[in-house]
Amino acid sequence: MRIGERCSCHGFSTVWRLDRSRTDKVPAYVVFTNKTLDDLVARRPTDYAGLRACTGIGPAKVENYGDDLLAVIAEATPTA
Repeated sequence: MRIGERCSCHGFSTVWRLDRSRTDKVPAYVVFTNKTLDDLVARRPTDYAGLRACTGIGPAKVENYGDDLLAVIAEATPTA
């Protein structure tokens, strides 16, 4: 089951963060803080520049998580 099917809006980001932190074997807050997740949900970026505009996301986070995160956001964002 894909993340977008398991939850919506804010939930998608917390599920993705938990999955990623387990894969990387680091605490979830190392992947992204709650403040960063809130900003991602509010902005719903569609490209790297949009990700970098979010609180707590710099070049390293974009490089490490950017493609996966953009895919998850696109999946969880309702289409008109």
